[in-house]
Amino acid sequence: MGLPEVKVGAPSVIEAALLPALVGPGRAAEMLLTGDSVSAEQAFEWGLVNRVASAEKLEEVTAELVEKILVCAPTAIRIQKELMIRWRNTDLGSAVRLSINAFAQNYASGEGREAALAFLEKRRPTFS
Repeated sequence: MGLPEVKVGAPSVIEAALLPALVGPGRAAEMLLTGDSVSAEQAFEWGLVNRVASAEKLEEVTAELVEKILVCAPTAIRIQKELMIRWRNTDLGSAVRLSINAFAQNYASGEGREAALAFLEKRRPTFS
């Protein structure tokens, strides 16, 4: 994984702007000024990726992650994804207000009630 643009005479731009917040300014500068790639293990260590899997295990590892998401409430997942995107471009106070409104929106969907009942009844929730 890398941003090799400088090796062919161009600066890295959009994704490069995100890099310092992810890996720190020093690591970002080294990657951007040398165009060097990092290994999968290094990307994991730096927090660029959440997990590393061999080619043989990639499908299995991906399916496990997808299954963990699919058993969750669909409305909550949709709202959570929207919040994660909006949090990137806002200050903490605004992020908290957005989150409170999103919680109220989710509560109105009824999925939260089903999830709580399923938990208390020790069963898997059923979402429509």
